[in-house]
Amino acid sequence: MKKHTKEMLKVLAGSLAISVIILYFLERITPGTVLISGIVLLVSFTGGMLSIRTRSKKMISMKRSKDILVRTDNVLDREMDRLRCLGTVYGESIIAADMVNDLFSNTRILFGGEPKGYRKIIGVARRRAVERMMNEAGKRGAFMVTGQRLTTTQVSDRSAEVISYGTAWKLISSP
Repeated sequence: MKKHTKEMLKVLAGSLAISVIILYFLERITPGTVLISGIVLLVSFTGGMLSIRTRSKKMISMKRSKDILVRTDNVLDREMDRLRCLGTVYGESIIAADMVNDLFSNTRILFGGEPKGYRKIIGVARRRAVERMMNEAGKRGAFMVTGQRLTTTQVSDRSAEVISYGTAWKLISSP
């Protein structure tokens, strides 16, 4: 089954689950409650499909503008005479879980196991943060970033921020 079809089925299942939960809490099935449940189903399905579309477009647009060497270690003394420090560069990415992804991940947590949906969105946020850091370094004319680190913070209950930072260096003479 294609990935897009699987995502669509997840959205549909989540939307149906939300609709059934609403009917359960309204306790009586009347034409009004069915109408409310149908509207919620339509809105949640449409929102889920839009988030899939947006996510797939963003994944395509994440391409490096310039290849920059990224290292987690610091500059060595023997390299200092060939390099000029350009300062600290940053890349931030804030990512939020959509309603359907959140529902499936919470179900996974309830019954045990790794919530794959959360892992995917954190991976995307991490890649975006590193990409944005590299783009900032490229704008400054750097060829290398050293001391690269990642940190995360929780912005709200359903979103997190990933920050990538390091020191940008410009090559001033060849070895």
